Amino acid sequence: MESMCEDEPDAIKGILAEIIDKASGVFLWAVLACRSLLQGFAAYDYIQDLQKRIDELPPELEDLFRHMLGNTEPRYQSQGATLLRLCYYSQRNSEAFKVETLGLAVIDSGRIRPRSADYKTMSVEKRRSLCKVLEGRLRSRCCGLLEVRRQHYGNPCFCMTKGTHDHDSLIDSTVHFMHRTVFEFLEVPGNWDLDFLQIEDDFEPTAILALMSLHLTQLSMNRSTNRAAQTDEFLNNMFVHSIRADRTGNDAIASVFS
Repeated sequence: MESMCEDEPDAIKGILAEIIDKASGVFLWAVLACRSLLQGFAAYDYIQDLQKRIDELPPELEDLFRHMLGNTEPRYQSQGATLLRLCYYSQRNSEAFKVETLGLAVIDSGRIRPRSADYKTMSVEKRRSLCKVLEGRLRSRCCGLLEVRRQHYGNPCFCMTKGTHDHDSLIDSTVHFMHRTVFEFLEVPGNWDLDFLQIEDDFEPTAILALMSLHLTQLSMNRSTNRAAQTDEFLNNMFVHSIRADRTGNDAIASVFS
């Protein structure tokens, strides 16, 4: 990147000027365009490749979201759609429901059954590793439209810290849409029918959210975390999501918790 800026400064300035022009004052568009440029630098794109990246970006945000998600690797698309749908349904049902990074990481890592993870022995290192992997997968599967937001120290914590000096903000982070317009894009009728947002027919997000809340309930019951209030919150969330899943009438809860 540095050598390209030195060798072809005018071309780089031209690309940046085009980003400003196409953004038309929409800061989010400029951010996403710059992310695409950074991906190009990481892939050792030539200047003409970088120019092509910007030329291909649609000027409207909704079209840009479609472009980004539609250009993810096909093998990643259903995984990204799963993560997007879980966060979408969590926020749609209630903005009070936070998506804990650790909980989503446990689900995403394949620990679907309640008995498949040993919560009593899950070390801080393992928790951090799961969260770190998820953070990277959100970038590659969801194009950065979902992002991890780190939390300042609060007692108690999933990182089992006893003070601010060893608090792990990643373990206690939460997952959010990078901007409200992403959620609004997913609310548009027909968008969930797009090819790159397809998931298996038996996928029931509220059942998975109930399971995620169960995982978090068990994780928070570790004595060293002292999360009595949080345990009650996760347990309540589990019941709320379970009731919603049960109302679908397709045995979603039974298939997930069996």
